[in-house]
Amino acid sequence: MGKGDWTYGKVVVRAKLPIEKGMWPAIWMMPTDEAHYGGWPASGEIDIMELIGGKESNNKVYSTLHYDSVKPDGSHGHDQGSLTLPKEKLSLTIIMISKWNGCRV
Repeated sequence: MGKGDWTYGKVVVRAKLPIEKGMWPAIWMMPTDEAHYGGWPASGEIDIMELIGGKESNNKVYSTLHYDSVKPDGSHGHDQGSLTLPKEKLSLTIIMISKWNGCRV
């Protein structure tokens, strides 16, 4: 927390991911002053990469944008993409890149 502040840019992450059940490696960004924007999720969150460990999904990585206020049903606005990695590639280091400009992430 509090490691840096910027509006736009490119983040490159190189990581070797644990895939065991119960592991949930994640690399994400949140605003420094979350309360200024109304708290989470209205303040926004960029999940550059998440891998939910376990037998069924241990090779699927997700990238998600969280936004908007929590609705009465508990949901909130989000857009998500995913990528299924070949099982034989899981022991390798992966590189995730997130580019953010004024129009899109």
